[in-house]
Amino acid sequence: MNEDLLTLRLAVQNALLGYTTHELRAVYVKISNKIIYLTMIFDGEISEYWSEIAPEIGTEIISHFSNHSIHENFMRKDYPEKLNFPDFICVYKRYEK
Repeated sequence: MNEDLLTLRLAVQNALLGYTTHELRAVYVKISNKIIYLTMIFDGEISEYWSEIAPEIGTEIISHFSNHSIHENFMRKDYPEKLNFPDFICVYKRYEK
């Protein structure tokens, strides 16, 4: 695992501390060509809380990378729809039976 990917995983997990709610199903990331791809998956409609907080989390993540940009994707995928992002690394996933 390269150093950027390790830093990214830690930065995302740190940025999420204290913010996760039951609506957040998962967070996936990847780095390609100096672009950080952040995908946050929600169960149900994306609340006003997350509409405000999610971009702040992206800002916190990108602050760890001086020559990268970030592409944020916030999407709704209601449970029990399967989550399948094979090109990404899962850095957060809520417990689901």
